[in-house]
Amino acid sequence: MDPSEREHRLLKEIEQNLRHQDRAFAWRMDALNAASARQGPQRFACHTTRQELVCVFLIVVILTALSLLLILTVDRTRIPPATPVDTRVRIDIGTAVAPSTFAT
Repeated sequence: MDPSEREHRLLKEIEQNLRHQDRAFAWRMDALNAASARQGPQRFACHTTRQELVCVFLIVVILTALSLLLILTVDRTRIPPATPVDTRVRIDIGTAVAPSTFAT
C-alpha cells in the first residue's frame, strides 16, 4: 500500500530535520543506502563458500557409502528363509467324504 501525499510530505520533513540536526547520522544513512544499492537485493542472503559446499558434499557421500555398506553387510543368516506356500488346489473327484468326518 503506497503512502498518501500527506505521508510523503511528513516523511520528507522528518528526513530534512534529521539531516539538519545530525549530519553524522545523515552521512551514515547515506553510506548505508549506497552500500545496499551496490550489493543489490541479495545483500541479506546467506553466502556459502566453496569449502563449505565441498564439506557438505563429502559428508553426503560418506553417509551414503556407510548406509550402503550397512545394508549390504547385514547378517542375513538371522532372518529365516521364507517357506514356499503350496497354492495348488487338490480336488479328488472320486472320493466322497461323509459329513460326520468334519465334526471334531
